[in-house]
Amino acid sequence: MRKRILLVFVVAALVFVGALLWHPNHPQAVAGSGSAGQPPVGLQIGSTAPDFTAKDVSGHSHSLSEYRGRPVLLNF
Repeated sequence: MRKRILLVFVVAALVFVGALLWHPNHPQAVAGSGSAGQPPVGLQIGSTAPDFTAKDVSGHSHSLSEYRGRPVLLNF
């Protein structure tokens, strides 16, 4: 009986680990490979934020790429 419980536990653990590695939102599965030394563009932790352009309250356009390497606070 103990061997059967252990077997079920091991199989469940393997299925769980396999699902984590195969999941489409896994950081390695994010579309868009970055250029040499650059993380991929995406919405995962550690990836580069997608570039966009927005206007400030004065009407001036700003692109996120203008602030690369500096902290940015977006207030909507």
